[in-house]
Amino acid sequence: MSNISESCMRSVVIVQDDSDFRDSLGKFLQIKGCDVTALGSAIDFYDTIRKKEYDLAIIDPGLPDQDGFVIAKYLSSNTNTRILMISERSSIEDKLRAYESGAGFYLVKPVDFREIDSAAAALIQSHSSHNKDVLKKPLENNRGKWILKVDKWALNTPEGDEVSLTAKEFMLLERLATESSGGIVSREALLLLFGYPKNKHGNHSLESLVYRLRKKISKSQDTPIKTVNGLGYSFIARIVIL
Repeated sequence: MSNISESCMRSVVIVQDDSDFRDSLGKFLQIKGCDVTALGSAIDFYDTIRKKEYDLAIIDPGLPDQDGFVIAKYLSSNTNTRILMISERSSIEDKLRAYESGAGFYLVKPVDFREIDSAAAALIQSHSSHNKDVLKKPLENNRGKWILKVDKWALNTPEGDEVSLTAKEFMLLERLATESSGGIVSREALLLLFGYPKNKHGNHSLESLVYRLRKKISKSQDTPIKTVNGLGYSFIARIVIL
């Protein structure tokens, strides 16, 4: 059976908010000969990824400051890093979303480190079998589109203007982006996302957030964020997450 220590590429970044699991997995991979960077948040990840590209990223979908699926999408769109997701969440929806975001494997806790070892080895071996120049996805292909940039928490308009976003504005756009080109995100789902109460005060907070975001975007473009009466909100244009 192959294991990660047999591979020639062993730089690994772990992004997990469970410190015990993160530390134990990091030590296990170091024993296997890996160059390991262990992080507990998305903010730390983005600070680190600017300086170095990794062969493998082991990501928790449920990070405290950003959805781990967004990190996976960013890596699969902009780097050659292979992605392994590990989570306590076992629903088929989470698994499908992981694969759609670019993950090669999705493992559910509790998980034996030997299984992680085998999955990591398979991903790194597939990494080495492809030419990096072929895998790299040029950003030029996204010109003329709405682009949600996870490393800057910003939205680029089709004309190239960049709109800086707050954390909640980014979360709103990221959620709408998963249902882009007209798909509707329900008001109830957004109230739950932001922890707003399901009453008039929560609805007012959500409406205020949408209003502020529309106002930011409308300085350079007609806003593609539309209200669907009685249902929720929709981003009616195609949006790319990078």
